[in-house]
Amino acid sequence: MVVGVVLRGSMIIYDNQKRVIVEPNTLFFFGEGIHYLELICKDGCYEHIIFPIDAEMLRQELVTMTTNYNIKCCSNHSCPKCRYTNFAVSEISAVIKNFFDSVACALTKSDLCSCTAFQRIKLSELLLLLLSGDDNCVRRFLVRTANTEKSEFVQAVYSNIFTDISVKELAQHTNRSVSAFKKEFEACFNTSPHKWIVEQRLVRAEMLLRSSSMTLSEICGQCIFTNVSHFIRIFKNSYNVTPKAYRNAIMEQQKEESE
Repeated sequence: MVVGVVLRGSMIIYDNQKRVIVEPNTLFFFGEGIHYLELICKDGCYEHIIFPIDAEMLRQELVTMTTNYNIKCCSNHSCPKCRYTNFAVSEISAVIKNFFDSVACALTKSDLCSCTAFQRIKLSELLLLLLSGDDNCVRRFLVRTANTEKSEFVQAVYSNIFTDISVKELAQHTNRSVSAFKKEFEACFNTSPHKWIVEQRLVRAEMLLRSSSMTLSEICGQCIFTNVSHFIRIFKNSYNVTPKAYRNAIMEQQKEESE
């Protein structure tokens, strides 16, 4: 997991068939799992600052916030933009912008970039600012991630998107019955396990068509589709075009943009 801010250029997050653009001075949070990004340079440059976070460290920090600073580590935020995604994007407040500006300045003028203590201290400071500020998408994700049981469930799901595992086996992997697994899955992702996993595999296939020279057979294998015919049929049902036609259209678009 990471929390960070884009300083220069922009970032495009691909979420199923949606594109979320992260402009400069916008806060973002990526939960555990696979994310598909495109980094757009401005004047030949892209720059961001990120802080890696693991769930256990986050829980420890939240306990510290509650105990030492009497900060309420909770969130009542809910909106369509972040309810069923594994990332969050929020407007940045003036105080958090100043925080990232100061970190960027410190990193360019010293060797603190490789200093673990500096990173940990600044992460604690950032969490304090986020938890004492507005209740938004990023804060909701931070608080939700500290929920051990839910975090482990979501991580188990994301870890098995690209493995040949059945829903029954996945339920067993999370120590739940099939019915309990499906119920919790739909509460987390707002759709059925099979449909969601196919959507995630299609997103990866779309990015490989866009950014690699892999053959359809290789992409089919990478994304765990039964065979190439099945992959072509599923892709066309979702994107209204065959994988080959999609790749040709992307290549033509990139050629026009480079001219």
